[in-house]
Amino acid sequence: MLPPITVPAGTGRGPGTRTEPALGEHTEALLRAVGMTDEQGAALRRDGVIA
Repeated sequence: MLPPITVPAGTGRGPGTRTEPALGEHTEALLRAVGMTDEQGAALRRDGVIA
């Protein structure tokens, strides 16, 4: 039985290819996008609020 969604061959997204971001991979960029400074982000990380 096939999965509900299949990706056509040749797209570079075969089995075992990671497509989701790692936990916290984009956190700093997102915090900057909402106006937080790097120091504020570091404080959130230090306090265990973010990963």
